[in-house]
Amino acid sequence: MSSIRSMEGIVVPAAEHGTKRSMLSRALAILCQFEPTDRALTLTELSRRAHLSKPTASRLVTELVQWGLLERSGRQLRLGQRLSVLGSRVPRHRVLRDAATPVLMRLHELTGGCAYLSVRDGDSAVPLDRFGWQTPEGPVPSSWERIIASAAIRAMTAFDRPLRPLSTVEQRRPVDRQLTAVRSLGYAVVQHAEGAERVLGVACPVVLPAAGAVAAVSLVGLADRCPVGTVAPSVRGAAIAIGRALNEAADVEWVS
Repeated sequence: MSSIRSMEGIVVPAAEHGTKRSMLSRALAILCQFEPTDRALTLTELSRRAHLSKPTASRLVTELVQWGLLERSGRQLRLGQRLSVLGSRVPRHRVLRDAATPVLMRLHELTGGCAYLSVRDGDSAVPLDRFGWQTPEGPVPSSWERIIASAAIRAMTAFDRPLRPLSTVEQRRPVDRQLTAVRSLGYAVVQHAEGAERVLGVACPVVLPAAGAVAAVSLVGLADRCPVGTVAPSVRGAAIAIGRALNEAADVEWVS
């Protein structure tokens, strides 16, 4: 069976030529079209991204809403609470949250930045837990979450197992230069200018000896309040602490 890639990098099976996707496959394709920064999508957007006709998408969305896997607010559709409940039951995620929660809390209190724990989902990083994302002015901007996702996926990719060799020729490509820098420093840095301010994201992989990078600890904030030289050691320390706690958790197998 061939595959298509969703908007957020998740590989979604596609039907072979001359065959039809099952209704289950089509419904799952709808759920997989939400990117990490998508708070809501319209039916038209979902049908276009999932390569479905609008009538078919409408019927499937109605059932997904009934199951609590999607929630409807006017013309907007959001991922449903039941997905969060199911996700919380994934053993690896539960163990990760248990290990990371106190560490992320301390990281936020120490630096004043927004602290995230992210895991890999296809070619993207999605937040599993976070502290400090709700500020007095409201939730952090979606652009900050894109910075976190970018820094986290770079950090995890650089420490995948087995490590991808980077030859001198390959290092001429921007992506390989980025991975080389991350491996050298031990963390990834992403910066973005927003008006007169500069936003900084720093991410360190949570590395286990046999499994490589299983998650990433990230921090995002205004660069003048969270300079790299100050926050990077704290983020690295947080990632090491979480990795140490995971090594002591014997009830989860990290290598597939």
